[in-house]
Amino acid sequence: MSIDYDQDFFAWSQEQARLLRSGRFSQLDVTHLVEEIGDLGKRERRALESRLAVLIGYLLKWRYQPDYPNGNPGERPSIPSAVPLPGSWMRIPASEPTSKKPLPRPIPMRWT
Repeated sequence: MSIDYDQDFFAWSQEQARLLRSGRFSQLDVTHLVEEIGDLGKRERRALESRLAVLIGYLLKWRYQPDYPNGNPGERPSIPSAVPLPGSWMRIPASEPTSKKPLPRPIPMRWT
């Protein structure tokens, strides 16, 4: 391993990819590779949750908010009267356990 993980992450990642492609597994920085692969999955899940939350927000605005994006206020009911809430909205729990302290499940998110 000639490139330091802490000094130049991009160069390090390119070197690790080159080593993997050439089959030189004994030269891999396994400790940092395991850490990065684990973090990649977490980042992807958080990004997906964030994008879904934004999408749901836009869909709710489109359906229930007057004049969004060019609707007639009289055609759409308000959110509290149109959406029967069974007590709370819930976040989808993580599918795999993590080493961090888990969030309480489910997380109630109420309209007020």
